[in-house]
Amino acid sequence: MADVERGGGRASARFAVPALFEGLRQQTAGAICTVIISSPATMRAIAFAIEQPADVDINKILLGPTKQEL
Repeated sequence: MADVERGGGRASARFAVPALFEGLRQQTAGAICTVIISSPATMRAIAFAIEQPADVDINKILLGPTKQEL
């Protein structure tokens, strides 16, 4: 039963987080936002997206841990 309960919470979070950030993206359209990033790997992924030509649209970057204890 514990696995089913954990799955429901995870599914909810998987929907809620992108929905929250999409709402923030729409509310701040045209504004300059500051984000503090502490992971070098995350910084490289974002730099990759920024460096693409204007005709390339990277609208989502999904990063995850390579090791995670459950």
